[in-house]
Amino acid sequence: MLLTCVGYRFTILPFIKIKTESTELKVMSSATAGFYYVECIDDRSIGFISVFPRSGDESHKADISYAVSPNYWGHGIVTEVVKIAVPQEFKDFPHLLRLQAGAIPNNKASQRVLEKAGFQREGLFRKYGYMKGEIIDLVVYSFLSTD
Repeated sequence: MLLTCVGYRFTILPFIKIKTESTELKVMSSATAGFYYVECIDDRSIGFISVFPRSGDESHKADISYAVSPNYWGHGIVTEVVKIAVPQEFKDFPHLLRLQAGAIPNNKASQRVLEKAGFQREGLFRKYGYMKGEIIDLVVYSFLSTD
């Protein structure tokens, strides 16, 4: 099974290739737009990772989120791509000090992805998010440029 990852946003931008033993990640080289990594196997999308830098007084931080098809849960794909994306984000955005992510408390797999990628658990935001018609708690993680 060949795993490739391609990054794009709403317009076609130049790409930077990042390779590991089992992954090729193409990252768009734009210093102003949020990054959107699409995980592909045999040229078929199986998931995504998005990184959206904040602006104004919060421009020192960015939010990272991800999802993958249930057929590929437990394969380590998202963990591997997050491990590649994090240092690339700090390189492409030198003013970025903090990447942050949230996970639903009962989604232990998503929390493991963040922990394996080096994120630190900061705590629980109670009644913080909205999903499927309900207000939910959110476990908050961060990765600092100094980590």
